[in-house]
Amino acid sequence: MKISFRPFLFIFFCTVCGILFSLVTYYILPLGIIFLSLFGLSVIIFGIYSFVNKDHVKAVSAVIAIVVVLCCSLTFLLVSESRADSKYEEEHTIKGRVTEHYSYADGVFEAVLDNIEIDENAEGGKISAYIYNADLSFSQVRTGYTLEFVATVYDKPPIDDNGVNASFARSDIRYAAYSYGGVTVTPGNGTFLEKIRLGLRDHLVENMGDDAGLVAYGMIAGDRYLISDEINDAFAGAGIGHILAVSGLHVGLIFLLINKLFSFIPMPKIVGRFATTLLLILYAIFTGGSPSTIRAVIMCFIMIWSSMFGKRDNLNSLLLAATVCLCISPFYLFDCGYLMSVGAVGGITLFSKSISNALRKIKLPGMVSDSLSASVSVQLIITPVIAYFFHRVYLYSMPVNGVGMWLLSGLFFLLVAILPFSFLLPVLLVPVGYLIRGMIFVCNGITMLPLASSIIQVGAAVFIIPVILFAASEYVYVNGKKYLTIIELFLSIVIGFSSDVTIRISDCLVAVGGNTFTTVIYNGNERYLFADFYDGRAVSSALDNAKVGNESFIIYEYALTEEIAEEIVEFSRLRSVIEVRYVYYPAIGGLQKLQENEIPAFEVFLADENLTLATSNGTPCGWLYTSNGTTAFIGRTQSYTSALVAADIMRVKYAPYSEYYPEKLFLPSRGDRADNVTVTSYENSYYYNFKTKVLKAV
Repeated sequence: MKISFRPFLFIFFCTVCGILFSLVTYYILPLGIIFLSLFGLSVIIFGIYSFVNKDHVKAVSAVIAIVVVLCCSLTFLLVSESRADSKYEEEHTIKGRVTEHYSYADGVFEAVLDNIEIDENAEGGKISAYIYNADLSFSQVRTGYTLEFVATVYDKPPIDDNGVNASFARSDIRYAAYSYGGVTVTPGNGTFLEKIRLGLRDHLVENMGDDAGLVAYGMIAGDRYLISDEINDAFAGAGIGHILAVSGLHVGLIFLLINKLFSFIPMPKIVGRFATTLLLILYAIFTGGSPSTIRAVIMCFIMIWSSMFGKRDNLNSLLLAATVCLCISPFYLFDCGYLMSVGAVGGITLFSKSISNALRKIKLPGMVSDSLSASVSVQLIITPVIAYFFHRVYLYSMPVNGVGMWLLSGLFFLLVAILPFSFLLPVLLVPVGYLIRGMIFVCNGITMLPLASSIIQVGAAVFIIPVILFAASEYVYVNGKKYLTIIELFLSIVIGFSSDVTIRISDCLVAVGGNTFTTVIYNGNERYLFADFYDGRAVSSALDNAKVGNESFIIYEYALTEEIAEEIVEFSRLRSVIEVRYVYYPAIGGLQKLQENEIPAFEVFLADENLTLATSNGTPCGWLYTSNGTTAFIGRTQSYTSALVAADIMRVKYAPYSEYYPEKLFLPSRGDRADNVTVTSYENSYYYNFKTKVLKAV
């Protein structure tokens, strides 16, 4: 076997290894130091050997690799250690400025705040704020307003016991805060860039409608914050979720549009190059500078300037851009957007030509074979990434992208081309709005097809698959390559299935982290689900993140209103629901809604064979489940009256263990008090094994 040497293939590989070994160092210092030392020594020996043999390209590559690895590893470790002072589950006074990411619905105000102060001390980064019991006045809060409130603060460090916070570098959100009122609001103004973005968003929404306008804004600015979960899921299910995140497709089309525009303006080539470079930088700043945008812009820079320095190599260009991104922030290596962006272009670079030639041999037209080969090449690399981060495999992604990519590109090109003129003639946006609504309709139709999405829970081992598949590319020379490719594909499938990390304990409680109240009891072959069904899709997403597999659930609910029933129905479209067990008499509309959607519902009075209803002052407030001598209480509020709690484990929303003092619940079956009460948090997921009495992070 012989690998066609590319300097930045080697440098990128070394950089990735250095960052991964730094992660090992964070958790196990001696082992990480050994790995880094041996790896560094190997690169140095390779560089010396290459220099002695007068292979100066490889020698210089080794020197650059050592420098880059040192910089990235030190940055990774220093940033990780700098966040060691945790504010986890403590009350603090928060002050911060509302960014353009905020929303108000159903008495809950959510916002991302910057310029934050915690207990009057300035802090770097941003904070996700969730304010409950928010009155209608919060509907008037705008970008630039300052909020001050007391809240329970959860730290979001770059690394913790649950792994790397993949969004740390991209979003710079370092804390989450939960408050229940008492907020002081001070009016203010957004920044210049925020005003431009918000003005564009309002312009698109006003002339195209809410859904189409927000999708159009997402296509241009890469901001999907206000796009509904239904539309996001529809795009993801159809395999074109990438159209809502600025990536190589968007930057490449912007680049082509700029070149076309400049072709009509007589100017020296050098001036055109500088102008194009400047405009691409401004576009990257406008879109927030996500890892995928930075990668794409750097590759465009290489395309612009490479003609002055010789022939351009696609793989070298990609991995140079990927390495620069890691130099900007080593944490990009763990970011989904970065991995998908590099993987998509890498797949096309490695496999597209070979697959296209194979398709042409079976007499497919050139355009069709090129489109399908690009789609297949991309999916080969990004499917493991999607499975790891989103816990889904989308069956129709490959054909939809193969057939529809030209249409999506044309739609984006049309939108950007007419956008400047639409400020004079807003009516120009109307037909584009209809096209986007048509795209949403088609995506919804695709997601309704059988097997459109399959739930899969995989571990980090799936990232070995792209490395294995690299050996099948044109950059690796080996005898019997056809047979090797078949073996590699088979091995990739085996790795994918063997890396399954689905929870398989038959007797445990899964406390699901995140913003929802979601708890699962594993009782033999049955799965009991408890959740605040204010958003059925959010509950399903929370289960995904907690590594709950493709289970069928029995839902327990003691307040079956029509609104909750609607969200249970929405949840049932994503996850299987066996039946709903409710307390007393539900709202007529709620029961009717379940019956219309063929979801069985049965009444539970105080207790059934599995769970007991818990009440406080005669009002239902939760459920009790007992197994192997341990009783778990599962409730939604922290406000109880009178004496003692008859439970060993408490799964209660908004109840930080450091400040929660349990009081008695009036229980139908038990009146004793446990000696040790464990109250769970909501930031991270974990499970309690009733057999082994072990509490473990998921």
